[in-house]
Amino acid sequence: MDKIDVVPPFVKKFDFRGIYGKAITDADAYYLGKALIKTIPLKKILLGWDSRESSKNLALNFINGLRGESVEIFYMDKCPIDYIAAGAEAFDFDLSIMFTGSHSPWYWTGLLMHTKGGDSVQGDTVKTIIGHYYEASKEPYEKSVVDLSGFKNFYTELETAYEQKLKTLLPLGRIKELKVLVDLGDGSGSRSLSLLEKLLPQVKFARINDRGVYDGSSTHIADPSEVDNMKELMIDTKKGGYDCGFAFDSDADRVLGVDEEGNYLNGSLLGSAMIESFTTLGFRDKLFGYSVDCGPAISNSSQSFPVPVGRSVLRRMIRDDTLDFGVENVGHFYAKDFFMTDSGTFSIAVILHWMSINGKLSGLKEKYPDGEREQIFIPVPPEEKDNTKHLYEEINKKYKNEKKIEVDGLRYEFVEENHIVSWYALRHSGYEQIEKFYFGSLRNDDFIAMKKTFEALFEARRIK
Repeated sequence: MDKIDVVPPFVKKFDFRGIYGKAITDADAYYLGKALIKTIPLKKILLGWDSRESSKNLALNFINGLRGESVEIFYMDKCPIDYIAAGAEAFDFDLSIMFTGSHSPWYWTGLLMHTKGGDSVQGDTVKTIIGHYYEASKEPYEKSVVDLSGFKNFYTELETAYEQKLKTLLPLGRIKELKVLVDLGDGSGSRSLSLLEKLLPQVKFARINDRGVYDGSSTHIADPSEVDNMKELMIDTKKGGYDCGFAFDSDADRVLGVDEEGNYLNGSLLGSAMIESFTTLGFRDKLFGYSVDCGPAISNSSQSFPVPVGRSVLRRMIRDDTLDFGVENVGHFYAKDFFMTDSGTFSIAVILHWMSINGKLSGLKEKYPDGEREQIFIPVPPEEKDNTKHLYEEINKKYKNEKKIEVDGLRYEFVEENHIVSWYALRHSGYEQIEKFYFGSLRNDDFIAMKKTFEALFEARRIK
């Protein structure tokens, strides 16, 4: 195999993705199909795609790349990504692939791959795939029509296992009568939500943005971690008298919510509720982790520890038995007991269980104070000097007690009476030349002071 001098633009740290038609094309998917079968012994694979037309195009071209190979192909059209993760973990597939752009805008898409048992494709395996991709790309690209009727639709088998898992983990009959609004973001979470409706007849679900096609006509980007994308849900939840509202990203692994008054609830708050539910259900010996972008709600209310940001990293920790449940503030909730993955649908069910015991979701902010928080992403030129000393002088010296955490970058937690009152974290992006800063405080004055510090740093970088 020739040495790889240039990495294709769709190759990221843990997956293959990019702007469709530019960074990643139908031809790329075709050649990746040929490359993967040379890299991993494939006899039986599971493929799924979200509601982007581009995602399905990639999937069909990937199948084309496998023509002539003795591979048994199973598929799920417009499925949530946790269906693929569940298939990888619970069934005997050599490879399970989700074609999705996840929380990115509709014109992005790509591949997320899971090997047998559900582990992510990464490291040296990616290098080998790319080597075979370049070899395959020397051949002409052959585009042809794929008839899916010649392959096995795997929805029935998967949903049977999915339903049984939900029934095993949660006392669904104890969830109270509730009125819930869900923003599907025109994504592929509709099917799993329908299954939840079947299992919870006492809960009246209503939907918005459920066209099943995520494209330029969608009302907003399907990324609930950005408050602007939640405004429609916030307004409609309060106006319609719903008990709460939830929003998925395009492949329904991310989920965040709003309370009955339409107030936005981040992952730190919802994760705190989920941890309490698990504890109530008897899972007191679990290892709970909060990612470095989380506020103090989780760490102040539970025995938990900091973990990195990243789906592949956290799923690997779960597989290595160093984590049972992990929370990312952006709306990923990773549960070892639920197919070792993150699921927006499962997360909703757990939060409804919490509400059935504790009452209104608006009580979360009082029970688990998280304070004000913000994040700023700043470009990092290659010659940029380290800013940690400057930040230490500007922020840390105002506090008596600090806890330094070197996980996925650097995080400082400022503690009084064994509780975090303020915090900040910085980490480099795994995809772009940017540095991500997260910060917050339970005290308004401290939050404003920290915000000014980070805004000044941003302005200095911008001028430079």
